[in-house]
Amino acid sequence: MFGHKTSFYAVDVAKRGVKETMKQAFGAWPDNLTFLCKPGQDVCENEIETPVDILFVDAEHTFDTTMAILNRWEPWVAKRGTIIMDDVQYFQVKQAWWQINHPKAVVQCGIGGIGIIEIG
Repeated sequence: MFGHKTSFYAVDVAKRGVKETMKQAFGAWPDNLTFLCKPGQDVCENEIETPVDILFVDAEHTFDTTMAILNRWEPWVAKRGTIIMDDVQYFQVKQAWWQINHPKAVVQCGIGGIGIIEIG
């Protein structure tokens, strides 16, 4: 797909339902997924392999946390990489969603939808 082993990370503050959300969004639990059960804004670059091809974010539903995660991870996402966010139409995540200046789309999935951001 990318000409190399795809780097796929998921960040979440808890393991609540991430596997089910991933199965719902992608139809399976990807073999190449590295799951980090910690706040995404607290991840350090030396904990991951960069560039990141795909990032899945299911974080606290606050504007500040969502923006902190996006600001932390965006430089690590590959050109033509993708950020996938859970609950983009829910809580304050929706406010953060509209601050993103990249091509994006929403897929209706569950209560809050799944947001897909293309990093160019």
